[in-house]
Amino acid sequence: MNEELLALNAWREQALSRGIDKQLLPSAFELGIFLRAKNDPEKWQDKPTLAMWGDSLTKLLQAVATGNFVKGTPLPDLFFKQATQAQPAQPAPEPVQPEPQPEPAQPKPEPKPQPARQEQSKPLNLRAEDFAERDVWTHSEPLRVEGGEVMVRARGDEEGTLEVSWVAPESGAKVRIFRLLSRDSIMNDNELEPNFGLLRTITAGRLWTDEADMDRAIRSYHVWLNEGDSEIEALRAEPKLVGVGVYVQPVHDLHVTFEDGRIYGSYAEIDGTESVEIFLLDNVHGRVQQFENENNLRGFQLTPKSTGRAYVFQARRKVGVHMSAYSDEQAVDVPAELTQITPQISLDGDRFTLSWDRPGAGEVRIYRSAEPVADGAAGQLVDADNLGEYGLQVGDWSNRLEPRDATEFATDWKSDAYSMYITAVNVVENQAMIGTTASWVRCGEAHDVRIFERVDEQLITFAWPEHAAGVEFFTADIYNTDNLDFSDPDAIQNNPSVQHLGRISENQYRRRGGYQVNLQVPSLLILMPYRSHQGKTVPGKPTVLNYPGLLKMSYEIVNEAPAGAPAQLSVRIHANNRADTFGQSFVLMAQEGTLPIDPTREELQLNVWRRAASFGAPSAERQYAEKIFDIREPFTRDRLSGQEMPGESFAIDMNQLYGRRNIFLRLFLYTPSGGYQRVYEQQSVGQGEHPQPVPVLLDPPLNQLYYSEEPPAQQYQQQYQQSEPQPETEQKESGGRFSLFRRKR
Repeated sequence: MNEELLALNAWREQALSRGIDKQLLPSAFELGIFLRAKNDPEKWQDKPTLAMWGDSLTKLLQAVATGNFVKGTPLPDLFFKQATQAQPAQPAPEPVQPEPQPEPAQPKPEPKPQPARQEQSKPLNLRAEDFAERDVWTHSEPLRVEGGEVMVRARGDEEGTLEVSWVAPESGAKVRIFRLLSRDSIMNDNELEPNFGLLRTITAGRLWTDEADMDRAIRSYHVWLNEGDSEIEALRAEPKLVGVGVYVQPVHDLHVTFEDGRIYGSYAEIDGTESVEIFLLDNVHGRVQQFENENNLRGFQLTPKSTGRAYVFQARRKVGVHMSAYSDEQAVDVPAELTQITPQISLDGDRFTLSWDRPGAGEVRIYRSAEPVADGAAGQLVDADNLGEYGLQVGDWSNRLEPRDATEFATDWKSDAYSMYITAVNVVENQAMIGTTASWVRCGEAHDVRIFERVDEQLITFAWPEHAAGVEFFTADIYNTDNLDFSDPDAIQNNPSVQHLGRISENQYRRRGGYQVNLQVPSLLILMPYRSHQGKTVPGKPTVLNYPGLLKMSYEIVNEAPAGAPAQLSVRIHANNRADTFGQSFVLMAQEGTLPIDPTREELQLNVWRRAASFGAPSAERQYAEKIFDIREPFTRDRLSGQEMPGESFAIDMNQLYGRRNIFLRLFLYTPSGGYQRVYEQQSVGQGEHPQPVPVLLDPPLNQLYYSEEPPAQQYQQQYQQSEPQPETEQKESGGRFSLFRRKR
């Protein structure tokens, strides 16, 4: 239907260019009626103009339907034949001859078909001075002809020629004289006077042809009517304004070219032009104005948003509120130009966010792969079907479901990938331009971390992180890192409370079996894997452990007997790094001949009791407590002394060593469950927890653990028993011996 309406409008314009009176042609509204009711003539036969041209218009629509109508091509005479039975509009009256007594007005003839072109009437032999001036005192505003109208159009067959016509409904006057004046500017209301402007003609007709050259953008015409029953009466009558017609010179010389990625439009500048409006023709939106609020007096420049298509322009000159006709359409082909796309990419956690400038043509494909593209692929112009040969597989095309004109996209790391390559490709039809590739790497996390204690250091072991080139180690004060974000590698490395311990490569780790450190107690241990990429170190996810440390204790076995007296061995225990530890339990074992000693064999256990710093018997209170409560658990040290403080000692029951030679003694830590701990192993714990240090016991030199002297005589031992009376039942049970520690039965 749009093409049919376009054809009907083109027919009307060509009819006007052939000189057919506008009054004889259907209006745009009537053409719409004809188009809607083209198959039902009864609905438009009552319209005189449609009845006159109905056959021609029907043939025109048939030509459109068969594809024989070509826009911009002149139509043959076949389409401009009037129907003989149609009644034309009222023709122009016969010219009035300037005679002393005008002839009576001719009776109104029956409407007859008009010739193909109206010829202008000859000018009357009158001068401007022959007309009476307008009576501005009686009529401050000009009198107007009701229904009067002035039309101006260009003659299509004669370049530079304007045709001015006007309508002045009949009033019954016998003589009607028209004056046509013009001015090459806009006519304001206060300038509408019959003597203002250049007098172009005085005529009795309603058509005049202006062949004068236009050197300005606008030409205004105003037509005045004098009428009466005679010429003299008409000349003396008050002039009436028929109307004002304006012609704005169109842009005749629009020229459009495409150079260096831009569209250039040019045309001649004409004085009096206020601005030139530029329109881009769009199949969807029609004419779309460009460069609004710009004058564009001599031309314009436009960067096309897309390539590989034709751009069609029209121009229209503007003077005040008046517009010229649209210029002829001018088209320029913009060849497809593929663009090497380099998107902006940001990474937040595992999510990539991409944005890019929209290319001149086609779509942008985003490829996400775990493998690199082929070397030298960037900038290559290839067939889209062959992108797989460059490492850009169909399965890696990530934004295939997004709109073709999108300029942003978000995607994630592939779950099983430790390298990521993102490439943008501009595709137009089946041609593709490969853009630059951005790459990222990451590595796995250290897990199954263990801290093995050695005498003076710790050994760190862990499962090696996947794809890591090395692991860095940091330590921090456990009490000064509450606000530290341990998930952020940069925050860890830039925190003043964090100390760098060192790093180890995978080869070094495999060769050494771990990493040796010397940690403060208590502290945090941080393992941060890393990977090298493009000359930079890329840190991985940190692993954080709370290291409570060890409570290191040592002991010595000394002979506290006076000189010349039988041996009395004692055990002294010291805290090496902390003296404020309470409630540690110990057990002393003795074995003949060799080491090691099994701490679980109760028959090797020795009795030990607390004693004062000086040689002597156990206190009466302690002996009494043993009898009443039958104390049998391992002996304890309520508060360990530092190594520089001698403190109390624990006496060994020498009777248990009687008759035994080549004895090895050894002290063990005793746990409530009955176990004995020699090696400390620390597993990963959560940050924020503060576990207690683990106690460990260090042995003295081997010569202190060896004993081979005769035990003291029985009577020497009895003097301890006689130092204070004991209950008979306890003596029988204990066999006459009192000690803080008994062997378990």
